[in-house]
Amino acid sequence: MSGEKEAFDAQINSLKVLTNIYRFISPLGRFENAEHILRSEFVLMVSAFDNYLHQITHRKLTEMFFSTNPAELVPDGLRMKANGFQAILREADANEQRALFETALRKRLAEDSFQSPKSVEYVMGLIQVKNFWKRVSDQMNATPDDVRNRLALIVHRRNCVAHESDIDPAMQELRQITVEDVDDCRKFLSKLVECMDSFI
Repeated sequence: MSGEKEAFDAQINSLKVLTNIYRFISPLGRFENAEHILRSEFVLMVSAFDNYLHQITHRKLTEMFFSTNPAELVPDGLRMKANGFQAILREADANEQRALFETALRKRLAEDSFQSPKSVEYVMGLIQVKNFWKRVSDQMNATPDDVRNRLALIVHRRNCVAHESDIDPAMQELRQITVEDVDDCRKFLSKLVECMDSFI
């Protein structure tokens, strides 16, 4: 298990405190829309997934860059600025070169979120994980489309919470969210990260 997965597991398990708070206050009936606690947990779990992918990508690309021929091993799809990349290659001091690369890489990766099926496929390609959806679907006992669609639904719901306050525009009412929705999200993302980590 990678250190990145250990951090993901710790983060996603720590968020269970929000479900516990919800379960504690909901029966009291004094808190209108206590489900906002569940919405917060849902969004934070997707953020933990995104963070895992950022951290694992940073580590793997750094390893690739500092392998035997860095100029050939950094993927074109990363789209790092050529002048910055050349400055890194020209740096003679190994420690300074590493610091420059890691700073440039963090800046570049910060431009993207890694949540949607398309962005997950992109990042898996960057770190040279081949046939990702087929391999992950085999481990999850589902078709590649089922896994992609499930992730897309989770990310869509996260976006509804983050960008629309989880209000259904047609009804102008809050969408329903349950403890089961949150638990299902946690189980799916945990299994997906477990599969990813086994490939890396």
